[in-house]
Amino acid sequence: MRCPTLSELPPPPAGKTGWPWTEETPRPPEAMPDGSPWPRVTIVTPSYQQGQFLEETLRSVLLQGYPDLEYIVMDGGSTDASVGLIERYSPWLAHWVSERDRGQSHAINKGMALATGRILAYINSDDFYLPGAFHAAAASLARCEEGWCCGDMEFLDQASGARSGHRPLLPRSWVELALRYADTPQPATFWTSALWRRRGPFDDEMFYAFDWDLYCRFLLAGNIPLRCNSALVVFRLHAETKTSKSYKTRLENDRTIWRRCMRQTGLLGRWVAQSCRLATRFGRWDVAVARLLLSHLLFPPSLFFRLHRGAWSARLREFRGFLHRRFRRREAGAEH
Repeated sequence: MRCPTLSELPPPPAGKTGWPWTEETPRPPEAMPDGSPWPRVTIVTPSYQQGQFLEETLRSVLLQGYPDLEYIVMDGGSTDASVGLIERYSPWLAHWVSERDRGQSHAINKGMALATGRILAYINSDDFYLPGAFHAAAASLARCEEGWCCGDMEFLDQASGARSGHRPLLPRSWVELALRYADTPQPATFWTSALWRRRGPFDDEMFYAFDWDLYCRFLLAGNIPLRCNSALVVFRLHAETKTSKSYKTRLENDRTIWRRCMRQTGLLGRWVAQSCRLATRFGRWDVAVARLLLSHLLFPPSLFFRLHRGAWSARLREFRGFLHRRFRRREAGAEH
């Protein structure tokens, strides 16, 4: 579907001006610079009780001026004004539903299962895209079969109205992302459908970090994000946003990502082996103990030993042999 024009959409609420209320993205050329058609972009919006912000999100998607858009809205059974807003804009939606789900990630997965676009993304119902976001993402991924890209982002403080820009430091490996040394802002991230089919879907058991979990899977497969050199989205900061709640659950989600990545790469087993070698071969007991303490912080002991008892048993056998040889040499020296 071609994006509607401003005149085709319902009029904005009284007093609302600027983007995306009284402004729209200029129409792009009919084809990409190389003459090929613009790839279809599918956007999924999960929503629940976000009626105060939802309309701005809907309009920011629909007024992109993009020639081939598929927009899917998955509402979790809201009882506020959300369903009425969705119905107002339903002529321009490929699919929408309002029903109970198991949470945000489950709703997104249901929407992605319906997607037919070559480029995919999701945006929450309290954020909104900036003009030209889809064209920029499509241009970045035009030559990628399995790729993903990330652009710049703006923060909007709902209380004060202040806005500030954010240029992410994109990760080159899953370790950088899992350690939060680098970041890939979720609303400014797009990926190809081929990559999604191989590495998706989201883990619907996760409440917070399911997007980082997916991006770590991308990185584990060797897919490094491309940079989209423009601001794509506005991330709204307000009291009810998920990122301001439940630090304990977020930390547990982060630990789950670490466990999965280290188990998949075998990194923890190598970490233990290197620690034992540092101690037994080079006498670096201080470094070895520090490494093992860090492993203990990342992994509960029961899980640590259960998942990696093979690596531990091999290294302990090596350590036992080292001690046996050391005492044998001492005994031999004493006899002489």
